[in-house]
Amino acid sequence: NNTAAGHFSFAAGNQAKANHSGSFVWADSSNAPFASRTRNQFLIRASLGVGIGTDSIDRNHKLRVAGNAKVDDTLFAPNISSTSPLRLQTVGTTRIFVSDASGNVGIGT
Repeated sequence: NNTAAGHFSFAAGNQAKANHSGSFVWADSSNAPFASRTRNQFLIRASLGVGIGTDSIDRNHKLRVAGNAKVDDTLFAPNISSTSPLRLQTVGTTRIFVSDASGNVGIGT
């Protein structure tokens, strides 16, 4: 039930549709289509999460990276319209906290 229709495209899993050139679509076993929307996309549908460098994942976190991760020139905002505070943690302890309502920032508190 997979389609790799674009040039240099790849589709794997269940109902993966790489409809555009250069697209890579990896779908889990969910019984619903999962398709590229434009060329040169790398898409992953993994309902229980994605692990990079680890097999320790849980459904509360869509992505878990073991080791250092670097994001260049990117705004890191899990959900900019969320009513939840933003917490940056290391070793399970909140190091930086941004309040949901006031926008106040706490470092180490």
